[in-house]
Amino acid sequence: FHLKLSDGLQAWEGRGEPARRLRRKLVNKLRKQKRILADNLYSCICSVNNSDENKPSERSGELTWCTLAYWEEQTRVGRLFPVSADNVEIFSKLPRPAPDSQALCLRTIAERDNPRAPDTVVKAREKIGLGVMLNLKGTTLSVYNRSEIPLFVNSPTLDQPNVRTFSVYKILPGYSMQVFDFVTSQNIERIADPRLRDGPYDPNAVRLSFGKGWGGKYSRQIITSCPCWIEVLLVPPR
Repeated sequence: FHLKLSDGLQAWEGRGEPARRLRRKLVNKLRKQKRILADNLYSCICSVNNSDENKPSERSGELTWCTLAYWEEQTRVGRLFPVSADNVEIFSKLPRPAPDSQALCLRTIAERDNPRAPDTVVKAREKIGLGVMLNLKGTTLSVYNRSEIPLFVNSPTLDQPNVRTFSVYKILPGYSMQVFDFVTSQNIERIADPRLRDGPYDPNAVRLSFGKGWGGKYSRQIITSCPCWIEVLLVPPR
């Protein structure tokens, strides 16, 4: 179809200004339809990846080792996403997910469940691009930053035990970092002083913010001030 239409348009060359105007009009219309089809295909493929996001995994012999919660500032967007595969990909721009991994498309769930997000959030979301990959190997969790913006991480096993402050680490694009270890977490809990904890505390929760840091070294003091962030709720091994 594309070849025949192109041949027909080229045949109109030299037939005067009316023919050239009609040709430009048809070309612009075809380009617009191409963009619409591409967007629809994007949404359809992403929706397939997320259609069973709140259902137990059907992978035989595998249990959920974490649950993902996606937040835009103070608003949790979409349902909880249980993970049982060793790898999970989180993105806003459609990649080609590996066959042995799960995938979570943030753009799809955000356009569905938070359509009136502020412009600052929408712009931050679009910059996530290929996003991150989480990998569980043994008792350790690693994060690989596949996007073109920094990733900021806070984890109980990266903090100093028995201190009131917390640490936020930056993972640059193209780099990976081990962000959690179940054995370290158990050891920290054995020596933890609950009097030094302010408010609710989850020793098995890792927080990832796309592009914006928070805490004492940043203008944003709390993570709910960050436009786009992920909460990784880990399930301790039994």
